Amino acid sequence: MGEVPDAGNAGSKPMPVLDEWNKLIKRYEDGSMYLNNNSIPMEEREKWQDEYVKICKRLSKLMEECENDE
Repeated sequence: MGEVPDAGNAGSKPMPVLDEWNKLIKRYEDGSMYLNNNSIPMEEREKWQDEYVKICKRLSKLMEECENDE
């Protein structure tokens, strides 16, 4: 799934999975704000719903992978 940094090494690189998680969380938050913005026409917001669902599914998959690694 990704490299696990040495717990005792504060200078170790972050896990690639963590990088992906952080990027997806940012996109999730931005997408939530966009899709809930009533000043944007519904037709415009609907165009992005599929992408938002993909983001949510990937976040869910990453959570499952982390739980399975424990």
